[in-house]
Amino acid sequence: YVQSHILLGLDRSLDCWCCSILNDSDFALGVDSWNCLQALLKCIGRGIASSFLASQACGALGLIYVLTSAVTASFQLGLKPDVLILEG
Repeated sequence: YVQSHILLGLDRSLDCWCCSILNDSDFALGVDSWNCLQALLKCIGRGIASSFLASQACGALGLIYVLTSAVTASFQLGLKPDVLILEG
């Protein structure tokens, strides 16, 4: 949730920069402001990269847990793999 709001804010800042370039024809100022915006985007991107990695790792562990639990439950109920394949 927080990551999506951060990315939406970055998207809006990029949109505002594009609108300011279209409204003001001062491209020298546009280059300077782009350098600042690019530095901001890189800094924030590096900052939230670890949280994306952590959320992907938690999602992968959750998927492994659910799949393992499903297989364990099916063996405890006495379901045979060939019956599941024919019925499924």
